[in-house]
Amino acid sequence: MWCHAAGSRFQTAGRARQLAIEPAGGNKYNVTGELTIKGKTQALTVPVTVTQSGATQAFDGVLPIKRSLFNVGTGEWKDTSVVADDVQITFHLVATK
Repeated sequence: MWCHAAGSRFQTAGRARQLAIEPAGGNKYNVTGELTIKGKTQALTVPVTVTQSGATQAFDGVLPIKRSLFNVGTGEWKDTSVVADDVQITFHLVATK
């Protein structure tokens, strides 16, 4: 995930840990896990669409979060009237066998 500049207290801003995958019909799955950003961990479930082309699989999804739950934004950026509290993390992961 995103990293701050060298010397920052948060060299790695976040990480995700998958705990369960449930089929949701067709090529869709609900992935339940934990997301940690800036030392704050939240449980979550994100819908993921899986597509396969030959030996390649793609995993796509959108994860809505509230940045205030993870203490993202300090100073003037903490004010949710300046930067919205609701943020969408869009991901596209590609794996090859």
